[in-house]
Amino acid sequence: MRFAGAVSRILTKLFRQETKLAFILHKNELTMVKRLFVGCLGIAFSFSVYAQPVRPDIRLFRTGKNLIQKGMFYEAMLEFKKAIRVNRNFDSAYIEWADLYLRINKPDSAIYVWNQAVSGNPKMVYAYAALGKIYRDNK
Repeated sequence: MRFAGAVSRILTKLFRQETKLAFILHKNELTMVKRLFVGCLGIAFSFSVYAQPVRPDIRLFRTGKNLIQKGMFYEAMLEFKKAIRVNRNFDSAYIEWADLYLRINKPDSAIYVWNQAVSGNPKMVYAYAALGKIYRDNK
């Protein structure tokens, strides 16, 4: 909010000065100055958006995904567990955690994770489908 207010004040001042600049600058030059200014504001705004703090559960989830890419499955599981401790309804963390158990051929542990996911979010259809697939494949 403070950033938007500052931008509107700067733009107001710029366009008030437009008549003064029109006497000094040619019309094309004035247009270039406006475009340059608006471009700089866009860059400043993008930096302020990216500087926003990331939620801890999402940070932990991303760390887990990076660990999976490096082949560090057990460490990734720990990160997903931490993410779930922070946000019990973080469905993506449950999905990745259970899929890791299936990857290392531990379907019983995956069933446990899916049951936890369903107890936290009974409307999680993916968990029911995954449980059905595990039971079907491991008769």
